[in-house]
Amino acid sequence: MGDSINYLLNNVVFVLLPLLFYQLFLREEDVTRRNKTFSKFFFVLVCSLIVTMSFPAPHINDFDYDLHIIPVIITFLYAPILSGISVVLITIAYSTYIDPTGILMNVVNYSIAAILLLLLKRLYNHSSHGRKVLLLSGFYMLLATSRCYYLYLSNNIDQLIFQIYLSTITWITLMFVVYIIENMDKQAKMKRELQNIEKINAVSQIAASVTHEVRNPLTTVRGFLQLLRESNRLQNKEKTYIEIAIDELNRAEYILSEFLSLSKPKQGKYEVIDIAQTIEDISMIMKPYATSTKVAIVTSIDKPLKIYGFKYEVQQVMLNIMKNGIEAMEDGGKLKISASHKEKKVEITITDSGRGMSEKELENIGNPYFSTKPNGTGLGLSVTFEIIKRMGGNVIFRSEQGKGTSFKIIFPTAYQN
Repeated sequence: MGDSINYLLNNVVFVLLPLLFYQLFLREEDVTRRNKTFSKFFFVLVCSLIVTMSFPAPHINDFDYDLHIIPVIITFLYAPILSGISVVLITIAYSTYIDPTGILMNVVNYSIAAILLLLLKRLYNHSSHGRKVLLLSGFYMLLATSRCYYLYLSNNIDQLIFQIYLSTITWITLMFVVYIIENMDKQAKMKRELQNIEKINAVSQIAASVTHEVRNPLTTVRGFLQLLRESNRLQNKEKTYIEIAIDELNRAEYILSEFLSLSKPKQGKYEVIDIAQTIEDISMIMKPYATSTKVAIVTSIDKPLKIYGFKYEVQQVMLNIMKNGIEAMEDGGKLKISASHKEKKVEITITDSGRGMSEKELENIGNPYFSTKPNGTGLGLSVTFEIIKRMGGNVIFRSEQGKGTSFKIIFPTAYQN
């Protein structure tokens, strides 16, 4: 058994080494890894799969054991579905090449494993780190327990003991691989957040230096255009041009206001706000605009919901997200808004049924200058996220193309004596 354990430990190296090589020299954007079927990550896992299957641990009665199940599981959970299916097909093909007599059993076993992994993937992708460990451990222990139970019924005690060693080593290695990948994702996220902070700081510096200087001449130009619009000498066509010019000036003023919000956050002590009432007020304000675009606003709000903040800033947050949701539904739809208490927190969920966003767009959402709208600046959501962050809140957003986008905003509850 000692030699077999040594072979298994070699398999551990065959699993970890390609992954560490990928992390050091071949790393790609996590968005690329999750969306591109034949990414560098996929080929690294295929290499690991082939090597582990080529150098198994021989044991009693010519049974060979290896850790190739790890690359299969990881491909399904951290790469596109097509990548996982491709790895299963490669596994079946290579297993058949090694032992042609076991093709039927391999097809059945790996088909069942693929179905279970597809079901697990749906839960896994939206889980916290702790829950991912529990889900994955439960899945693997299910496979390992079924195998051990079969060996117990067959009275293969020696193989049963070795299977327990194998399962333990496999589980530890699997958890270590998950730790490496989750750590890579965490580093990538921190890097994006740092870049975002740098962009916001750059925007803030520009805003502080130019906003007031630009706003004064804009105000003068608007005043003269409004006077000119009242003239009886102008034709309707010319008045239309003036209206367009004033609208563009208003748009410029709005962008400058967003710049100013970034550069000069409101100072002072937070007040207690009933955000339930604020949501209802903003919903009423947005209703005419929503109706004009065939969007229905549906609310489900618990009362009261108290948080700390500045009323104007909270209104700005709600207005920006609702407006984005309405504009995402070009063919009409429903904007659903719910708010409630959840474990000493206030949770607000705003969901639209618009076109949704790709994973690449989701990665960039909230960055200055990034917008999914043709004429958008991206500053609206940048300001929104900054305000929520200053208030000690958090934003979780999910989106699926063709189905819509959901924003969940979580604020600490305000306690009053």
